[in-house]
Amino acid sequence: MSHSSSSTLTPALFLSHGGGPCFFMPDGLRGEMGVNSPSAKWFRNLAVEQKLDDVKAIVVISAHWEDSEAVLVNSHASPALLYDYYGFPPDTYKLEYKAPGHPKLAKRIAALINKAGVKAKTTDKRGWDHGVFVPLKLVFPKADVSD
Repeated sequence: MSHSSSSTLTPALFLSHGGGPCFFMPDGLRGEMGVNSPSAKWFRNLAVEQKLDDVKAIVVISAHWEDSEAVLVNSHASPALLYDYYGFPPDTYKLEYKAPGHPKLAKRIAALINKAGVKAKTTDKRGWDHGVFVPLKLVFPKADVSD
């Protein structure tokens, strides 16, 4: 495949989210995945190491969100956080991450998925589960990704 000098490939990254909010907990509470663990440090350094300072938008595919009828694309402008984990310290249910959604981009993504022959639709009825906000809060703690 050839690319012109003006084309830019969009990076694709797979990011595991660890065990619930483990990266925001003291070390040793849940095995070896605490706030100072090598994994947490890796996440916190990822944006610099991968030169992600000019990222305008992020598309996340989460296994925590499934629908039997279609691929659902979150179109909420200000998604709430879903604390979809259990048995963790109380402060982990107070984590905040005020990253904006992008309804216009969500509609475009759903249209492209439909065009590819896979049924997709937008919804603003769901927030971000820990599979989304845990890694993003580590990589982009200021939630400053925007076009």
